[in-house]
Amino acid sequence: MGGAPTNISQGEENLQRVLAEMTQDYGVPVSSSSMAQRRALRAVGARKVGTINPAVPRQIGDSASGSIEGDMILLGCKHARARLQDYNRIPPAKALELGRELMLEHPDIDTLIYACPHWATIESIEPLEQEFGINVITALQAIIWEGLRLSGVSDKVTNYGRLLREH
Repeated sequence: MGGAPTNISQGEENLQRVLAEMTQDYGVPVSSSSMAQRRALRAVGARKVGTINPAVPRQIGDSASGSIEGDMILLGCKHARARLQDYNRIPPAKALELGRELMLEHPDIDTLIYACPHWATIESIEPLEQEFGINVITALQAIIWEGLRLSGVSDKVTNYGRLLREH
């Protein structure tokens, strides 16, 4: 299921129940972008999180911070400052630049999460994980990982971060 519109329409407090009901009704696993990101954060053991969002601050909000739960804490945020219709025009280098900036501002972060699967962030995963010794989760990476695992595919995939390589 989709991201923010699905989560908002169902309400975060109801989302897990709705997905479980759909799984029961259709006989196949059903998940959402939000749940995939939450599970990905849990899988890598995230505790001190930084979020990076394509949006202009407060235009849509920081959707990745909704994936932070339990004993995870949000240490910092960055925004690419793009309008929704321009997410696909954000240069891939911008994601890497924002990740580095956030890590320099908050060196205690152990996991970065890039919100929204509609902008080019995949090229940032490996460089940031190697440079800072952290976990990097992107919305699209989490969705793919969740889909593979719910489909029974347990293959490990290299070059796309610890999540796909180890979990």
